[in-house]
Amino acid sequence: ISDTHGRHHWLTPLIATIDADILIHCGDITFQGKGGLNAVRGFDAWMKQFRHQYKIVIGGNHDRCMPQTGNRLLKESVFQNCCYLDNNLLVMPEYQNLCVFGCAWSPNG
Repeated sequence: ISDTHGRHHWLTPLIATIDADILIHCGDITFQGKGGLNAVRGFDAWMKQFRHQYKIVIGGNHDRCMPQTGNRLLKESVFQNCCYLDNNLLVMPEYQNLCVFGCAWSPNG
């Protein structure tokens, strides 16, 4: 999924019915960074309800608060229920070492 722009809750019924092992959000959790880290934390709390073994998040061009926050803080304090990727990868050994590389991008300001 991607480009939810703060409306990710609209997808709850659909995502809850999909029987999958991996859920990836490919950016634009927020719109122009509105809501800041509180919006990102709310998104992370929303992701917790899903039973997917891997929940992966990559920042997008509208997630302007994320680069300003920094990778380390996002990974250690904000994303508690999913794996945040920014210029790194996640290897999933149980899927024949499937790799997902994430490269977030957002303009300054």
